[in-house]
Amino acid sequence: MEEKYMALINANPQSIPVMVENTNELFRPTYIFERGNWLVHGDQVKPATPASLNPFPEGAPRNRLGLAQWLVDPKNP
Repeated sequence: MEEKYMALINANPQSIPVMVENTNELFRPTYIFERGNWLVHGDQVKPATPASLNPFPEGAPRNRLGLAQWLVDPKNP
């Protein structure tokens, strides 16, 4: 996996990719900002949907692909 990622980073493509999903090792912690101040970290958050909405489909990855699968899931109104 790391070799594949490094090959992609070091490639010289004719077009530039807009987004590349980071590997789990490269994810950075994400926090709720206290009173909107980005210097004051609150609780750490993980990728998920709000509890008031339908849950992620079973087996869906917790990334943009999983979000896309959740959006088009037949159980999601």
